[in-house]
Amino acid sequence: MRRHFATLIALTTGWAALAVVVFVVALPNVARSCGVPALDARFTWSAADAAELLDGCAAEGRAAYGFRHGVDVVYPAVLVGWTLFFGSAVEHPRLGAGLGTIPVVAALSDYGENLCVRRLLTGPFDPDVADLGGRLAVVKNLGSTLSFVIVAALAVWWWRCRSPGVDIG
Repeated sequence: MRRHFATLIALTTGWAALAVVVFVVALPNVARSCGVPALDARFTWSAADAAELLDGCAAEGRAAYGFRHGVDVVYPAVLVGWTLFFGSAVEHPRLGAGLGTIPVVAALSDYGENLCVRRLLTGPFDPDVADLGGRLAVVKNLGSTLSFVIVAALAVWWWRCRSPGVDIG
């Protein structure tokens, strides 16, 4: 049980630190450097949104975006780890595994969106890549929101089921 609690504390601390870097440092730097909010910070975005961002992003803005993506490589993985941690405590393995697929899909969508944005930042503008990135953003945001709800519900369940002498995982 102590090992599980230590894992929970590590995941939560890592997520909080990354959240500060992403939301307090990286995203404002992109918005300031490019003149519009980062594409990945929007619920969805279109080829026109991407073109507007790219028109305002000089070398400084592209560098700020590169830093943001460097941090964003870890952020989705922490959400997956969090969900899998709590999902492993569920008594029904199929339910735990099923719940674990939602953050995995969200993380893969986030990585796909990042690849689309990276491609837009480094190559010639491609509206098909921009449209794909916008669609992946919707999947990422819906999956991430659902994942946070799942993590919260599983955390409450895990906390309530804990009792002295009972090991739930």
